Amino acid sequence: MHFSETKGSVDMTHTTAAQVVTVDVEYEAFIARLAKDKDTRTISNSSPSHALSILRNVFRSAQEYVKLFSGSLSTNVYNDETLIHEMKKFVNDRSGKVSVLVQSPDRLNQDAENEFLAQLLTLKSTERVEVKEVLEENILKDADVHFLVSDDRIYRIEVDIVKNTAVGSFNDNQRAVQLRDIFDKAIKDNARLYEPVPQPALA
Repeated sequence: MHFSETKGSVDMTHTTAAQVVTVDVEYEAFIARLAKDKDTRTISNSSPSHALSILRNVFRSAQEYVKLFSGSLSTNVYNDETLIHEMKKFVNDRSGKVSVLVQSPDRLNQDAENEFLAQLLTLKSTERVEVKEVLEENILKDADVHFLVSDDRIYRIEVDIVKNTAVGSFNDNQRAVQLRDIFDKAIKDNARLYEPVPQPALA
């Protein structure tokens, strides 16, 4: 099934502390239905707003874990109040576990307004959150794709990290388990805990 990105779309402007996020309401409703039904079809998306819709619904749907391999948790996608709210509900209300592996910590350190990361790090004391960065020998250090996986059935893999072109599914055990195993190896071997680097105060 192909969902049109433009025909009949309705934009909803959502303001966060760092930016204004425009969300396609019809696309988000479509994704929400797939998530609720645990639909097996493969879906595609090709914009930051579509990525955000999928991320929101991943955290709404997840019951056990969400594992994220990202370049630097781009604020164009992650600095969204609704997403942050859903992530915190997942950890606090459902005792879910969030693991993040960052490929480009230098870029992350330069971004003082990454509210998603800031809120995630406040939950580390629950022992259900871990954020690590890859080292030179890590199998994902030079990877040209990013991905997430959840509950051994949900996945999203970004095949073009510049254009945000991605495919995914809310119910594909085989692909999800493959990505889970890759992630688990990468976060265990040649990765270290991420520690934010304090930024110098502005004069």
